Amino acid sequence: MEKLNKASAQNKRYLTAQEGAEYLSISLRTLRTLLAKREIPYIQPSGKGGLVRLDIQDLDAFMLKNKVHCLGSARL
Repeated sequence: MEKLNKASAQNKRYLTAQEGAEYLSISLRTLRTLLAKREIPYIQPSGKGGLVRLDIQDLDAFMLKNKVHCLGSARL
């Protein structure tokens, strides 16, 4: 499968699980673990089980929430 680039992802509001994993640069298995732990919101259009759709804004919020900030200038 062709890797989803961020420019094309920004044209779509909702991504599949595979596209979401590629957008976050993580494995599909890792994404599914995060979804199971409810660390990333998702939509199931068909109800329980089956298709999962991810709002790209939620993926961006997840990345920002997990951002590690520096403590200041590093000493060498």
